[in-house]
Amino acid sequence: MKSEILFKALLVAAAGAIAVGTMLEPTLGLQAKTATSLLLVVLVVVALVVASGPRRILDLVDRSTIPLEGLIEAAQGRRLTAAIVLASALGLYFELFLIRWQASSFQLFAYYKNVSLIACFLGLGIGFALASRGRLWFALAVPAIASQVILLRLVRDAPLAKLLNNPVPGNVALGLNENTLVGRVPDALPGILISYGFLTLVFVGTALTLIPFGQITARLMKRLPKLQSYGWNLIGSILGVVVFTLLAHLWTPPTVWLAIGVAAALPFLMVDREGVAIAAISAAAAVALLVLLGVSSEMREVYSPYQILFVKEQPGEPPIMLVNHTYFQRALDLSAGSVAGNPQLARRARYYEIAYLIKPRPQSVLVLGSGLGNDVAAALRQGSTRIDAVEIDPAIYRLGREIHPERPYSDPRVTTSVTDARRFIRRSEQRFDVIVYGLLDSHSLLSANTSVRLDSFVYTVEAFREARSLLTDDGVLILSFSLMSPEQGEKLYRMMTTAFDGEPPQVLLSGYDRGFAFLIGPGLEGADLAGVSGFQDVSATFANPQSTVDLATDDWPFFYMPRQAVPLGYGALIAVLLAASCTISARVLRSPGRLVPSLPCFFLGAGFMLVETRAITELGLLYGSTWQVVSVTIVAVLVMAFAANFFILKMGSPPVVLTYGLLILSLAAGLVAGAGVLRLSGQVELLVRTATITLPLFFSGFAFSSELRRCGDVSGALSSNLLGAVFGGFLEYASMRFGFQALYVIGGMIYLMAFVTSLRLPGTTRR
Repeated sequence: MKSEILFKALLVAAAGAIAVGTMLEPTLGLQAKTATSLLLVVLVVVALVVASGPRRILDLVDRSTIPLEGLIEAAQGRRLTAAIVLASALGLYFELFLIRWQASSFQLFAYYKNVSLIACFLGLGIGFALASRGRLWFALAVPAIASQVILLRLVRDAPLAKLLNNPVPGNVALGLNENTLVGRVPDALPGILISYGFLTLVFVGTALTLIPFGQITARLMKRLPKLQSYGWNLIGSILGVVVFTLLAHLWTPPTVWLAIGVAAALPFLMVDREGVAIAAISAAAAVALLVLLGVSSEMREVYSPYQILFVKEQPGEPPIMLVNHTYFQRALDLSAGSVAGNPQLARRARYYEIAYLIKPRPQSVLVLGSGLGNDVAAALRQGSTRIDAVEIDPAIYRLGREIHPERPYSDPRVTTSVTDARRFIRRSEQRFDVIVYGLLDSHSLLSANTSVRLDSFVYTVEAFREARSLLTDDGVLILSFSLMSPEQGEKLYRMMTTAFDGEPPQVLLSGYDRGFAFLIGPGLEGADLAGVSGFQDVSATFANPQSTVDLATDDWPFFYMPRQAVPLGYGALIAVLLAASCTISARVLRSPGRLVPSLPCFFLGAGFMLVETRAITELGLLYGSTWQVVSVTIVAVLVMAFAANFFILKMGSPPVVLTYGLLILSLAAGLVAGAGVLRLSGQVELLVRTATITLPLFFSGFAFSSELRRCGDVSGALSSNLLGAVFGGFLEYASMRFGFQALYVIGGMIYLMAFVTSLRLPGTTRR
């Protein structure tokens, strides 16, 4: 009873925070405030009614449970393994679906990484824990997903959406300046309340939505031997990742994602006519809403593998592109004919052509983050004979080819590489007269949010050093950035100075899109850029010897954060979501059952989450932070877990000391390799680093399958493992303070706890 009260209080508190923040927000009109409050009242009432389990909902679930349980009990042989594979695939598929949909709907989820993933793990973990409990809630799974799609789509078009950005100004979040803290908190309070309340509601809704998928998967897995069923579970998980990755590769919209997901779920719904009807109606409603509430006719919508893009084209105006609903770039015609007689366009043209004042008619130019092509067009106008344009998003590149009025990507002097900028820098064997850092992300939006935890391996000291090595003996590097914080400029100034062995950059204020141009390189010696460009030299503003900003490195690549610290805003959110996780778990798992949790599996899940995060970032650094690398890494992790499980199934479990000893040793090897102690080069270094990154993941899977073999119940082991991953997801935020290498140390300590608790299990071999 107490857990139910806490759960309802959590929902009311989250909705209340949004309502209060809305009322306090001065930029919202009375109509928007009233509509938001009424919507929240309706949502809370519906949520409380559902949470109370009214008779009609329970009757519906009971009616769908009976035939579905009959289907599960009747499944034998290949039908049973196929059912396990399908249920597991659905769980991973809809996990990726929700994560992608939330990130595409609101930029807030890019700032608070892992929130969506942790919510999914929480829901699946609770679902596994409910494998042996009464009702099967699968009939409500698709309606729940469709409801979230509809609600997020409605909020995305509401006036409230513009506030769902980084809610906390940097000084307030970090508590850096007590003199300004008191004055800035009241201004930030509405955004804090709205964003944190919204994140909490989405977190709870996502967790509850994934419960049915974990529950039905575990119910099926209990009908096979543990290791065998876990192997089929991993195959299904791989299938779910591969299917969604293929859809991302094809740039499909959410309507296709939802349609395919519902079609795949039909075998579990067709046993009951009401289940089919509910699923079909919910999916149709969501699809219809996505179509009917699409963007205006003047906006084109494209779902790239990374984000959602909007293109607006109007006669007489330059095409505009938005990324995740926020302005990103204009495709400008700055040719001589267009600029003539237009002072504003002439100033913009000079902004793109600053570097060429020092290096006129350069032989070779490298544009990193070429976007729609403005920087490429500038290099062409200045007579460059060879231009390498690097753009990570294939959709942005294709749009640039289509809509840029100067058609820079079609020029034969331009070679385009659709890849990660850091990967190109590392692999290039050419040298360039001019290196241009263009739109490598939407930093024109993010630079104001100095407490944002966005990792970028392009803006690190090591990356600037590598770019420096590609410059010719009289080359110039130019980096344009929209600064809204002096600390951001000081950080960039110090990073470039460090990378160029004490040589400071020259910084010009352009006046276009609040842009600053940082120029550095041997070609600048003795040059008076301010005099020849007409822009103001503000280098002295950022050459602050008293600056205390921390430089972004490959180990701590948080370029948008001024200090190595867990911001107060993140700490508060972690506390709220951790409390929400405990409340949801207590609410759902309060009834008695036969679930036996496993402490070793819990700690293995937490450690694995940390090590996997480190592996994804490290492999992204080695091979490029592209969506393909991330997808291949996730699939490779699941394949290694399958290989470890297959070995244990066929050969049996080795002594626990050996299992965990290999795991800890592999972590130590990864720590040494990541610290750069080993002096290797070329392909040898690549192979060694890849091996040291992946081995801990293999031995972690090895340890989990060994524990699973000794556990009494597969649902208890997998539930404990997933809930441990939730705990590990919260611990992963420690990287903001200590860096990514520290995740190996924290992970090693957690694995030691798994080892100690494993020794206490009956039947454990200690040799």
